[in-house]
Amino acid sequence: MSKCYIVVHRNYADGTDAYAFHSEEKARESVKQDFETEMQNLRSQGYDPVDMWDTFGNPEIFVRDTDIYYEWTIFESAIV
Repeated sequence: MSKCYIVVHRNYADGTDAYAFHSEEKARESVKQDFETEMQNLRSQGYDPVDMWDTFGNPEIFVRDTDIYYEWTIFESAIV
């Protein structure tokens, strides 16, 4: 068995999707890039997004008084 890291992404528009990486570092880099892109997109559209990070370093973005949200969670798993 080899380890993999699964990123689960949820958002208001598209629902849930997931993608896997061989290393935790690559998974975290991908999440960070996605997070920064969404923050920039929301600001460019005139929103004031709120960013939050849980105790495991997984980010969430939401816009107050709207149904706009994004969240990413990284799970360690195994390829069998």
